Amino acid sequence: MEHQRQSDDLKPILQWLDSGILPTNRKLAATLRGEIFQVGVNGILYRIYQPLKRNVNSVHPIVQQLVIPTNMRQEVLSITLDSMSHFRLEKMYETLRQSVYWPGLYKYIQTFLTKCEPRAKASETTEQGNTSTP
Repeated sequence: MEHQRQSDDLKPILQWLDSGILPTNRKLAATLRGEIFQVGVNGILYRIYQPLKRNVNSVHPIVQQLVIPTNMRQEVLSITLDSMSHFRLEKMYETLRQSVYWPGLYKYIQTFLTKCEPRAKASETTEQGNTSTP
């Protein structure tokens, strides 16, 4: 929790939970009103996420996502990338959002993968119509 409290982009969330005061930034305040966050009994911040249902017959469980502070994000992405057999943005995003969250997660992954040379080569091959994995 201490790392979460020190993360600049998580401070407005924690302030809102602690005091009920929304940030003065209207966009951020609107985002927070549309989200559900909770501090667990362990003192750790979580986001409660329920995927949108595109098909009324599909079941999407509610997911408790661990909110990752800034100083741990690179490590989370590196570990996830090492454990995956491919380097596609959408797959990595879907994998991560089943358990973790931070503001701007998708864009952060996109930037991270752009800097990852093996993924960039795999992406170029896939975009050219070749579906082989690296």
